[in-house]
Amino acid sequence: MRLFAAFALILSLMPSAALAQPAEKIKALPDCAALAASISELVVGPDTSIEDVEGGCHASNVAFAVSNYVHYTIEEVTLRGPDLLHAYPAGDILPAADLSIKGMRIAPQTGSPLQDYITGLMAMVMDLHLVYETDPEALTSTVSFDFKTDRLGSLFLTASLSDFDNTDMESVDRGEINGRLNQLALKLDDRGLFATVFAPMVLGLLPFDEDPRPRIGVIKADILAMLDMMPNRSLSDESRQALATYIDAFPKPEGNWSFDVISPDGLVLADFAGNWAGLADALADTVIVAVRDPAEP
Repeated sequence: MRLFAAFALILSLMPSAALAQPAEKIKALPDCAALAASISELVVGPDTSIEDVEGGCHASNVAFAVSNYVHYTIEEVTLRGPDLLHAYPAGDILPAADLSIKGMRIAPQTGSPLQDYITGLMAMVMDLHLVYETDPEALTSTVSFDFKTDRLGSLFLTASLSDFDNTDMESVDRGEINGRLNQLALKLDDRGLFATVFAPMVLGLLPFDEDPRPRIGVIKADILAMLDMMPNRSLSDESRQALATYIDAFPKPEGNWSFDVISPDGLVLADFAGNWAGLADALADTVIVAVRDPAEP
């Protein structure tokens, strides 16, 4: 739920091509207060501040409504992007964006002020920072994503893509993924982060009326078999062991980890469809480096 809320907030703050209208019929929003008012999920209060800043908008003390029963309070949120006040109402895809969210906490709306207060005292604090840039003519993109919590650790990811068209919403609507992954770097400081924030999303794909452990075991075995099939030029013995340790520890792979993927020709994103044997072939010319902090047992 926490990660879903973070990404739902990101999506709500980004222009949607589904709302796109002829440019001549769209007027730019007058200011950031008007932009905030156009986001139905954004909840303001007496302490809310919304202001125009260079290149975008900044707000403090707002909330994001996932539903009538679950809100997330946010201390600060800043969104920057080219021609933001025109692009947002027009539904134009931003060629670049910088989104920073600080002090995000779950705020259940139970109807009981006492229960809401107690839950708020226990709530995890999350910060996230998403930056991406695209070149529509070259069809390239770079992205960085930083996710931190006050008690469960952090994640930092960077990636570069080619043959990537972020305006191809028709493909997205069909569930298709376009582009090639040329570089990926991931660093994890996991003190329960994956099990608490990410694993529920992954496990949610499994049948709800079955014990998930046997199926998880099969998936682990398939992935480990795929790792064994990869040549040493792509995956050294040390990296193979680190990845195997990480996979075997699912859904609680705690520790400090780093993963780097480099593919000169680019990995076709559409190939990542759960066919582990086929994926091993796709990764044949890719270099993967996996490291677990030597201080970790």
